[in-house]
Amino acid sequence: MAGKRNSATRAPTETARRGRPRRATRSTYATTGNEDVEDGQLVLDQAPPAEEQPEPAAIRELQQLQAQLLSLQQERDRVAAAYAATQQAALASTQAAEIRQQLCILQAEIQSMQPTP
Repeated sequence: MAGKRNSATRAPTETARRGRPRRATRSTYATTGNEDVEDGQLVLDQAPPAEEQPEPAAIRELQQLQAQLLSLQQERDRVAAAYAATQQAALASTQAAEIRQQLCILQAEIQSMQPTP
């Protein structure tokens, strides 16, 4: 059985390849939309130049939306706390009603056990 050939003994075949290349030069899964591959090097998109910065109106609108979001989140937290307090009060009220009912039953049992005069 013959051994493997040494790669130095092969003739260079870079210019005369047959068939499909063994692998794609650019992988579909290797990059995202923000990246480019140039000469095998990964190049990330840079921040836009100063002339492409967002308009002050857009920045102002973004700040207003962020403030509104914060306000709504605080309101949601306040309503959630009020709801939790209401739920606790309702539970306590239900438990108190059950205890009152049990007390009435016990009082009736005690009264029925007492001798009549």
